[in-house]
Amino acid sequence: MDSGYLITDGDRVVDCNAAAERVLDALLGGAAPAESVVGARTGVVFDALGMDAGEGEFSVTVGGERRHFEAQSLDLEDDGVVIGDLVVLTDVSERVTARRELARERAEFDALFQGLADPVVKTRIDDRGNPIVGRVNRAFEETFGYDEDDLRGENLDEYIVPPDRDVEAEHITREAADGSVIRQEVLREADGEARRFLLRTAAAGDDTVYAFYTDITDQRRRQRELERQNERLEEFASVVSHDLRNPINVARGYLVAARESEDPGPHIDDVETSLDRIEAIVGDVLALARQGDDVSHPDRVRLSDVARVAWDGVDTGDATLGTEGMEFRADPDRLLQLFENLFRNAVEHGGEDVTVTVAPLPDGEGFYVADDGPGIPEGRREDVLEHGYTTAETGTGFGLTIVARIAEAHGWTVDVAESEAGGARFEFRFDGPSGSGVDWPVLESGEGSGPDGVTGSDGS
Repeated sequence: MDSGYLITDGDRVVDCNAAAERVLDALLGGAAPAESVVGARTGVVFDALGMDAGEGEFSVTVGGERRHFEAQSLDLEDDGVVIGDLVVLTDVSERVTARRELARERAEFDALFQGLADPVVKTRIDDRGNPIVGRVNRAFEETFGYDEDDLRGENLDEYIVPPDRDVEAEHITREAADGSVIRQEVLREADGEARRFLLRTAAAGDDTVYAFYTDITDQRRRQRELERQNERLEEFASVVSHDLRNPINVARGYLVAARESEDPGPHIDDVETSLDRIEAIVGDVLALARQGDDVSHPDRVRLSDVARVAWDGVDTGDATLGTEGMEFRADPDRLLQLFENLFRNAVEHGGEDVTVTVAPLPDGEGFYVADDGPGIPEGRREDVLEHGYTTAETGTGFGLTIVARIAEAHGWTVDVAESEAGGARFEFRFDGPSGSGVDWPVLESGEGSGPDGVTGSDGS
C-alpha cells in the first residue's frame, strides 16, 4: 500500500492524502467526522496511531486485509515557530510478516535444537582458530556436565578434549571452519569420564560450526565383545574341524581295513552309520559356528534358479521339485544353503517320493517352501527351528536352525505352517526387522507359467 501523510495545525487535521484517509477512516471507526478525516482532532488521531515521542506503530484492517504501519511525526515550523505536524504513515506489512515468520522459524529451530537426543553445540571459530561456544542443548549439558552459562564464550576444546587429543581437535576445527563436513570417531571427556563419540559437523556461515556428538561407547564395547565371541567361535570351529575330523578319518581307515578282512564283524554297518552321523553333526556345527549375523554379499537372485541348483546338490532320490520364478535381493550362497537344508528335511521326513514346491507368497512379499510329507504337528512348529530338535533317527537337529539363522541374517521372518497337501510349509516374509543392512527392493514376479517340475537327483 502507498505511504500516507497528514498535516495538522496542532489542534486538528487540516490535510491528508487518499492513502492516509483510507487508513484513518478504518482506524478511527467513526470517531472522526463522517464526511472526512480532515477536521479530526490531533489528539484523537495521535492516540489511534499509537504515537509516542513522535513515533508510532499500529495495525488496521483496510479493504478486508490486515495491514501494519509505522507512523513518524515531524514538526512543521514557520520562522522557527512550530505551527503543526507532518505525519508520515509507512506500510510495513511485509516487514512485520517476515519478522514474525523469522521469529516462528527461530522458535521451531530452538525447539528442535533443544529436543535433539544427541549433544549439540554451536560454536564460532575465532581468529586463532578456537571453537568458541555460543549455545549448547540440554543433551550436551547432561552428557558433558556443563551448563550453557558455564561454556558460553569459552573455548570448547579446553573443557571436553583430553590433553592427548588436542592436536587432533585442532585439525578437526580447521577442517570444519573451511566448510568440510566432519564425520569422525573421537574421544571426549564427558562428566569426568572418557567416552567415545561419533562427531559430525555442519558449517553455517560466518565462522559458525555446529557439532553433533553421538555417544558410541557402549556400541564399541559391544562390538569388541562380539569380536571376542567370534574369535572364540572360530577357535571352537577349528577345534571341531581338526580335532574331531582327524579321529573320524582314522576310524574310517580302520573301517575300510575291517571290511577287507576275512571277518569284519556283525556291526560293521552300524559303525559306518554312526560315523556318518558324527560327520554330519560336525558339518552342521561348523556351519552354525561360522554363519555370522550379517548378509555380506547381497545380490539380485531368481528364486527358481537358486532352488534348482540347491535341488541338484542334494540326494533327493525320486522326489519332485516344483518352482515359480520371482526376483529379490539375497546372499546367493546362503540362500542356496537354506534351500539345501529344507530339501534334505523334506526328503528325510517325507520319503524319496516327496513333492516339494518353492514359490512366491500370494502377496509377493516373500516366498515359501512346501512339501506333501507328513507335516509338523501344530504344537511342535515353534520347536522345529530350535537347536537340536529332530524326529528322524539320522537327523542332526541343526538343519532347520541353520535355516532360521540364514533368514534372520537377511531380516526375514519365518513361519512354519501346514501345506495345502497336509505337509510342512515354511514361509519367509521380507517385512521382518533387518540386521543385514540390505535394501530389499520391490519383488518382481516371474513369467507366470506355473510350477516347473524337476525330478529328483542323486547329488552327483
